[in-house]
Amino acid sequence: MKKIVFLLLGFLFSFPAHGEESTIKIGEMMSYTGAPEFSYPFRNGWQMALDDYNAQGGVNGRKVEVISRDDQADTAKAVLIAQDLVMRDHVVMLIGAGLDHVGLAVSDYAKQNKIPFLKQWGGACDLIGRDKNPYWFVTMECIDVYARIFAEEAAHKPFKRWAIIAPNYQYGHTISAAFKKELLKLKPDVEFVEERYPNLGKINAQEEILVLKKAKPEAVFNQLFTSDLPQYVRAAKKLGFFDNVFVIGDLVGTPLAIRELGADYPEGWFSVGVPTHPDSQAAQSFRDRYVARYHAEPDGVSYDGYKIMQFSIEALRKAKNLESESIVEALRGLQIESPIGLLTMRPEEQQVYNNYWVGYTHNKDGKGSFDVTQFLNVSDLAATPESFSATVEK
Repeated sequence: MKKIVFLLLGFLFSFPAHGEESTIKIGEMMSYTGAPEFSYPFRNGWQMALDDYNAQGGVNGRKVEVISRDDQADTAKAVLIAQDLVMRDHVVMLIGAGLDHVGLAVSDYAKQNKIPFLKQWGGACDLIGRDKNPYWFVTMECIDVYARIFAEEAAHKPFKRWAIIAPNYQYGHTISAAFKKELLKLKPDVEFVEERYPNLGKINAQEEILVLKKAKPEAVFNQLFTSDLPQYVRAAKKLGFFDNVFVIGDLVGTPLAIRELGADYPEGWFSVGVPTHPDSQAAQSFRDRYVARYHAEPDGVSYDGYKIMQFSIEALRKAKNLESESIVEALRGLQIESPIGLLTMRPEEQQVYNNYWVGYTHNKDGKGSFDVTQFLNVSDLAATPESFSATVEK
C-alpha cells in the first residue's frame, strides 16, 4: 500500500507547477476558417519570429511555445478558447483575435481575468488605453489614427462627393466613421452621398455597385477585403463604375490583393501596401527570408505577425517574472527593432504608431503592381497641426 502511495505521489509531482513548465506558453487565436486570407500569412510571420527567438535561447534559456487556435470569427467561441488557453494550457499571455468584434470579446475576458492580451490591429480609440483596459495592448494604432492616413490623401484631391463601402461588422463601421470624421476635419465641404455595408463574405457585388452608381460619387472609400474584394472589383469593371471614380482602398497594395485580382487589378487606387523590394535593409532581409521559407511574398499581415511576436517575447525577456502584472508593466513603453523600423508601445495609450508604405496601384498589360510614393511614419502624421493625438492620449 505504501509503495502505491509513493508511486502516486511521484506521478503527481512529476508534473511541473504553473509557471515552472519547461517552455513558456503564449496562446494565439485567429479566424483561420472565417478569414484565412490574412490569418495564415499572420501565422507565417509570428512563426518566423518565434523560431528566431528560440534559436537565440528563448527567454532566459527557456523555449517559447505558441498554442494556436481557430476562433472561427465567433465571439463566444473565442472567449471559451481564451479561457481554455489560460486555465488548461497555462499560457502567460494571449495574442491575435484578428477581427474586431472577436478582439473586443477577448479584451473583456483579459480585463476580467487579468491576463495580458496583444491584438495586432487597432480598434476604436475610445476603447483603448491604460485607464480603460490595463491588460489590452495593440501593435498598431487605433482606428481614428489609422484613418488619418487615408483622410490626408483624400483631402488633397478635388473630389467633394464621396461614397463608402465596407463590411458589415465592427471594423467596417468603425473605420468608415473614422474616415468621415477625419476627412471632414481636413475638408469640411465634402459630402458623403452613399454608404454600403454588405455582410462579410456574402456580398452581392452587382447590387452594391448599382446602388453606388445611382448616388453618383466622385470618389469611394473602399474597405472590402477577403473574397468580397475580387467580386466587387470585377462587377464594378463590368458596369464601368471605376471609369470616372477615384478610389481609396485599404490593403489593395498587398501581394495578396495582387494575386487575388490578377488581370482585374485596379489602376490608380490609393492604398497601404507592401513593396516587393523595400528600401530598407531590415525589411528587405525579412522579405527575402520569408520568400525563401514560404515561397510567397509577405503581406502586410506577415509583418504584423512578426512584430507581435517580437513585442510578446521582448516583454517576457524584460519582465521580472511571468506574472501578469510584470508582463503588463514590461509592455508599457517597450521598443522593438521591427522589419519596418523602430516601434514603441506607447505607455498610456497601450498602442503602437506604425510605419507604412503608401502609394498607388497600377495595372500594365494585365499585371498588377503597387508603386510606393512614401514610407509614412504615423508618429509624424499624428504630430501635424490638425493633430488628433490628444483625443486618444487623454
